[in-house]
Amino acid sequence: MSLFGFQNNTSVEGQVNNSRIALVDALKGFAIILVVVGHALQINLLDFDNNIFFRIIYSFHMPLFMFLSGFVAFNILKLPSFTFVRKKFLCLVVPFLAWYFLDYFIKGAYHFTGFWAYWMKLFFSPDFGLWFLWVLFLNFCCLLVAIKLEKKIGIVSYFLLILLIELSPYRFLGIGLLKWHSIYFFIGYLSRVFANFFKKYLFHLSLVSLVLFPILVSLWHRTNHYFFLEKIFGFVNFNQSFYIPQLLAFAFIILTAFSGIGFSYFIINILKKNIIFNFLKWLSSYSLDIYVLHFYFLLRLGSNMFLILFSVVTSLFCSIVISRFFLRKVSILDIIFLGGRKKIIS
Repeated sequence: MSLFGFQNNTSVEGQVNNSRIALVDALKGFAIILVVVGHALQINLLDFDNNIFFRIIYSFHMPLFMFLSGFVAFNILKLPSFTFVRKKFLCLVVPFLAWYFLDYFIKGAYHFTGFWAYWMKLFFSPDFGLWFLWVLFLNFCCLLVAIKLEKKIGIVSYFLLILLIELSPYRFLGIGLLKWHSIYFFIGYLSRVFANFFKKYLFHLSLVSLVLFPILVSLWHRTNHYFFLEKIFGFVNFNQSFYIPQLLAFAFIILTAFSGIGFSYFIINILKKNIIFNFLKWLSSYSLDIYVLHFYFLLRLGSNMFLILFSVVTSLFCSIVISRFFLRKVSILDIIFLGGRKKIIS
């Protein structure tokens, strides 16, 4: 057995294994719960950025999703390039565009913006929509390029592509978001490729994360990337155009996220053969459904944590019911809004 309980092929050209990975599924289920909790906190708390639960969740939950997506990408990249891109376009980009189009009418955006202006907002800032789907598609495309380059320049191709993404001066079309999340996707993929190597250190890395993550997350802040420097050194009136503070902040954010991923692995791995673990595995099969639907069912109930928890449970329940008994039942809706979840499990 190897990393995450999967038999490993050490080459990127290795044979496709269509098995599901139980621990990865459980982690996906855990991650989608974090997404819903994070958004519930965001709409119910005025000062959500300083709430400890919000800070913990936002420090690593989307990097965890990206890491897991990269990890399982190993099993689907044997498809011909055009077929692979077409498949990912259909199951990621089509729902991304469809829900944004639907929101134009559901949220009454036509009352305050023109149709083309509405779409131009998405062009410059995909985070106005379901940005994760679009950025994940971009990551898959970049990974495909890296694999092609690997045949000529070796494993360095992955790190070269990450560097090129990070150095890109552009931010439109989600490139700004890609800069923040590609590293987790690529490291997730490489963790699967070199699973036999990493498995020797996995337990020790998770133990380090167990200690490191609580320390790092206490110094992490979503809107102030230099928060940890101010906490450690006191108020520092540095010039933010100077590269050293920027590099330190970037490294700190990445380290915090990866320690959160390791922390999650340690906790979820303990729950193996537990009813919670099985529930998380089951919930992962609805992760996309919940992601695209949960916004519509989150309730504004105030700052009481029990009421916020009720909002989370209500949102999860309604999202699954609507998806299971309506969207997945109607083939055209399943294809347009869920990327064909009856046939595609990513």
